[in-house]
Amino acid sequence: MREIGHYFGGKLVSGTSGKFGDVFNPAAGELTARVALASAEEVNKVVATAAVVWPAWAATPPPRRARVMFRLKELLERDREELSAIVTEEHGKVQSDADGEVQRGLVVVEFACGNGQPSSADRSASRRQTGSTRAGSVASGAHDSISRRA
Repeated sequence: MREIGHYFGGKLVSGTSGKFGDVFNPAAGELTARVALASAEEVNKVVATAAVVWPAWAATPPPRRARVMFRLKELLERDREELSAIVTEEHGKVQSDADGEVQRGLVVVEFACGNGQPSSADRSASRRQTGSTRAGSVASGAHDSISRRA
């Protein structure tokens, strides 16, 4: 059975909690993989690491951050067929719906690259109104007890 771990520190790592969630292909009703559920310790480590690296990322000039996002966009475009196949397998969507999901993801990344981004005056006003800030890391698949703490 295929096991899906975590991506941390630039590499794939196995989970340490010993707990897994089943991944089903809903269209076929088949169990296709197991995904490692993160322990509280694993989530805390990811969050602590994100807090350490965030100031450097926040201080990175916008053109350099945009280059990182453009590289992500290139990778998503390169692997869009494989990503669509994963969406089909793991979510039971027909291929055309899966293609649409991947396309919507690309639109979000394009926006993050600066396409369609409001002017700096609009962004400043928006931040004052909403108090928003850009996020740098996402921890997902956290153990149930972590989500209950939030």
